[in-house]
Amino acid sequence: MKSGVPDVLVFTPAPRGGGPCAVELKRTRGGQVSATQHAWLDALAKCGWHVYVARGADEAIKQLQALGY
Repeated sequence: MKSGVPDVLVFTPAPRGGGPCAVELKRTRGGQVSATQHAWLDALAKCGWHVYVARGADEAIKQLQALGY
């Protein structure tokens, strides 16, 4: 794995529209997105991916459910 790649990559297009999804997971408190991680998220967004930074698993699940996964 390359440095900065998001923790969760869902290659199947979102059921509620749009492209695939990338989620960077962070602790609910603290945890910062590095410059390398920002660069990956920005590059994926420019390619039509849904990109999110989730603070904890519950937030990640909510984001994925909102997209229809």
